[in-house]
Amino acid sequence: MLQNCDARIYHRLLTIPGGKPVRYQAGDVICFQGRESCGVVVVSGADIKVQYISAAGRKYTIVQEDNYSGVLGEMELFSETSNHMLSVIAVNPVTGYQLSRAVMRDALVKMPDLALDFMTLMSNRYHSTVTQAMVNILYGLRFNALQRLVAQADAAGGEVFVISQEVEAERLGTSSRAYRRILKNLLDDGIVQRAGDGFRIANPEQARAELQI
Repeated sequence: MLQNCDARIYHRLLTIPGGKPVRYQAGDVICFQGRESCGVVVVSGADIKVQYISAAGRKYTIVQEDNYSGVLGEMELFSETSNHMLSVIAVNPVTGYQLSRAVMRDALVKMPDLALDFMTLMSNRYHSTVTQAMVNILYGLRFNALQRLVAQADAAGGEVFVISQEVEAERLGTSSRAYRRILKNLLDDGIVQRAGDGFRIANPEQARAELQI
């Protein structure tokens, strides 16, 4: 769903001439961390995940968004090296409209209101990315895993929720084996309980006490 400056930017960019249609299949990398940016890609209804890859090759999924409409690759527009800071991967087939750095810069010079929206967007994205990265760094795996489980339980209204252990491990930048070990500990401690093919928070008070929320 489009909101705030993302919506304004999305609709304005589609009117800028000089772009080209692009299509990505599931698993394709739209923006490749460390590689030179070709510009921005405007997408609608895209299922994507944003990843950071450490020097050791470990993948941290910063966020995974379903039905995202907006701009990808905006952080590199004014970078001296123009290399992507993060990777963006298509979860399902994605179609978009690509605008080169030169075309985008020219448009921002000619449309100050669009430039202001872009600055707001970049600031919000930077804050979100750094916040998530700091959480992964400062807190242990058990804390981060439990925090995500509680959030998913809340989203399910306290009812049973289903997770992919592989996806959760990827989001937390750890191995599936390490994640399964943490999940087993939470099950053994009675904080989390299996419920058919899903899970539920069996002891919400203990879970929130551990998270201090």
